[in-house]
Amino acid sequence: MTIWHLEKPRGLRPFRRVELKGSTVTLVVGKAGGDALRVRIPKRSASAAERECRKWIGWALADGFEEIPLPKGAKLGRLSYLVGPEGPGRLRLDGPKDVYFSAEASGGHTWKVGQRVVVQGVQLDPKVAKVDFLFGSTLRARQVSPAPRPLPNTSPKRRPFAAQAARALIKLAGPAIEGHARHGKALGKLEPGRLLFAYDKGVHRFLALKHAGWDSKRVVYEAAFTSQLAPAKESFEQFCLEEFCAPLPKALEAALIASLSGEG
Repeated sequence: MTIWHLEKPRGLRPFRRVELKGSTVTLVVGKAGGDALRVRIPKRSASAAERECRKWIGWALADGFEEIPLPKGAKLGRLSYLVGPEGPGRLRLDGPKDVYFSAEASGGHTWKVGQRVVVQGVQLDPKVAKVDFLFGSTLRARQVSPAPRPLPNTSPKRRPFAAQAARALIKLAGPAIEGHARHGKALGKLEPGRLLFAYDKGVHRFLALKHAGWDSKRVVYEAAFTSQLAPAKESFEQFCLEEFCAPLPKALEAALIASLSGEG
């Protein structure tokens, strides 16, 4: 399996992890040390899957994410509790899962709560369940080290549309871009990454469709553009009921898709 991990360097550190295995792409969307959504995207061939990976990586880089190189098999987490500067302590893996680490696992490094770390050799150890600050978790890390510096992001960044072009595209979008509209139609089979209108204002990137009850479905998406078609600043997943969602007109979607990778 090949894995690319990209995240924003500040704040809650939203991340995108793109996993490639054969002809299947798995997209993981979440926040450092927090919950994460896994989206499986099967493709017809290995080459098509690789192109899908490059598409999502390109979108993330254009949105200001940075790639973090990781050792094979390593995971990322965030320190949430320390007994001493070198440990022992508790970290929270992306996902999330609480994991114990000893001072020996730190390898001489000193830490601060909230620090991003690379975690290796996570395994079950029933003995750590007795540690009072671990809240019953039975996971222990063999090695913890500081997260490496991100690779330089030299990709083109998304740019706002020129005023005249934005006005024309907003007119093409119609009132649906202001959100809160009930469309009353099923989305059908929608490929992750397609753009849509939703309950929230603006234009959004479709991630997944989840069952929300006996007769309703929940659409999971992330903001891509504001209602004025400026690049959205937030990168967190949102959701609403399917009845509030609708695909974009094809001409509008084609223009917006091109700008997502910094091409527009």
